[in-house]
Amino acid sequence: MFAQFFMLAALIAVAGIAYWRWSRRTNAEIAEGALYEWERLSRTECDLIEGLSEERFRAVYRRTHFPRFPKYAIAIAAAFVVSLPLTLGALAGIAWTLDTIGLSANAQAIARSVPIEGSIAGVSRDDGETIALYYVQDVVKFYYYFGLLFAWLGIIYFAMRRFHKNRPGYLRDELMKEKAKG
Repeated sequence: MFAQFFMLAALIAVAGIAYWRWSRRTNAEIAEGALYEWERLSRTECDLIEGLSEERFRAVYRRTHFPRFPKYAIAIAAAFVVSLPLTLGALAGIAWTLDTIGLSANAQAIARSVPIEGSIAGVSRDDGETIALYYVQDVVKFYYYFGLLFAWLGIIYFAMRRFHKNRPGYLRDELMKEKAKG
């Protein structure tokens, strides 16, 4: 289990390095585009950029044109990997607590309540408890599966909520907001 966890962490690190290299190239292209747009707006729409320095214009241009999703995708993947041991630990703690206070499934009680006599497979009563134990283990795996699923859906919910909340508008709108700041 530790090997898979560290392999996932290494893949996230490789993706982070690839993102860093890609963002440097993208930033260079965006800076070049900002220069051309600054020159164009200086000639044609002076009132739009009036009161803004070229550095502030470049920051606004970068904010509106830089792709944000790759960063969020890597952050979500990293949060998945980091949350995996935490979620599994929390679920194990919940299962242990439920077992301690007597709220978990009892394999012997299930074996006594499940009628096996009319079974086609010819299972004896002695094997019923073993079968019930396997059933209870499968039920616990079911809760682990959905526990991880809900934890990951929570991560996606918060990340996408932040993604859409911080979404920049069009360049013209963002320039107006920047000018309003002073």
